[in-house]
Amino acid sequence: MVTGEDKTSLQDAAYRLTWATYQQHPVQVPSRDNNAGDLCPAVQEWWDSNVFRPFYLVLAQSGDLDQRISPAGSLTERKTFDGVEYATFEGNMWRKTGIPFRWVPGPISQPSLSEPYAMSDHWHTNFTIRKRSLHIDFVSFFRMGPQTSYREYRVFCDGQEVKRGGGFAGFLGGNFTRQRNWPLAVEIADHLLYIHRFLQYWVGAVRGQIVEDEVCSVWVRANKAAGCAKQ
Repeated sequence: MVTGEDKTSLQDAAYRLTWATYQQHPVQVPSRDNNAGDLCPAVQEWWDSNVFRPFYLVLAQSGDLDQRISPAGSLTERKTFDGVEYATFEGNMWRKTGIPFRWVPGPISQPSLSEPYAMSDHWHTNFTIRKRSLHIDFVSFFRMGPQTSYREYRVFCDGQEVKRGGGFAGFLGGNFTRQRNWPLAVEIADHLLYIHRFLQYWVGAVRGQIVEDEVCSVWVRANKAAGCAKQ
C-alpha cells in the first residue's frame, strides 16, 4: 500500500530526475548586449484599440461586465525539503528552471512618438529553449472614450505567434473587464511558460516604467512534449 508520504517521495525523485536531465540541456538566456528589438515583430496596429478589442470581445455577453475567456489553469507551486520549487499544472509535474527575464523597452516606448502613441508603452524580452527562439512582447496603452486601459502579452516561437493573452479594463457608468487567455500558459517542447502578472498595473502606469518584474516563469517537466502550443 502506497501512503501519502511515499507518493511525495516518489514525486520528489521524479523532479530530481527531471532536473538532472534539464541541467544537461539548459535554457539559453541572451547576454546583456542582445537587443530584443533586433527580432521584434511588433507593429503599431497592436496599439490601436479597434484592432485590439475584437480578440477580447469574442463570445462576450452584453450584460456581463466582467468576462474572462479561456484562462489558463492554476499553477500550484510547492517546495521540497531542500528548497527546490516545483508545481502541478493540468495534471503534470513541473520543476522551476529559474531562468531570468530581462525586459527592455520596445520601439513603441520611444518618447519621440506622438499621439495616440504618447499614451502607449512597449516592453519585450527574448531567450532560447531547446534551440527554439522565444520572444515576448508586452503591449500597454490607455485610451479615452470610454476611459480604458489595455494590457496584453504576445508570445512568439521561432518567429511565429503562438499565443496572446490579457485584456482591457475601464469605466463607463461602472467598471468593466474583458480578458482572454489570462493567465497565459504556453508549452514549448518540454517546458511551460506561465505568465500571470502584467508589467504595469491597470491604473497609474507611467510610460517607460514597469512596476512588476517577476511576471512569468519557465518550468520543465519529466515527460517531454515536442512542439509549440498553437493558439
